[in-house]
Amino acid sequence: MKAIRIIALAQVSFLGFLAVSGIITINFRRILEIFSDIIGWIADSIESIFSSILELGLFGAGFAGGFIGTTVVLERLNDDS
Repeated sequence: MKAIRIIALAQVSFLGFLAVSGIITINFRRILEIFSDIIGWIADSIESIFSSILELGLFGAGFAGGFIGTTVVLERLNDDS
């Protein structure tokens, strides 16, 4: 992990040097758009995951309640016999 940080820092430093020297130009507006798109995608994904958990949780709770209720009723019927 430390090597990845060192390599990333070296790349950013090199690109910064090239930009300051005027060899390349960096479009910060486009970089900001990319980051905002990524953040929007992550937010949409989290919202989708959260709603799926809620829906599956409600389904699971209903299924468990029905199973337990049916089991209790059948036990009472068997005990009465």
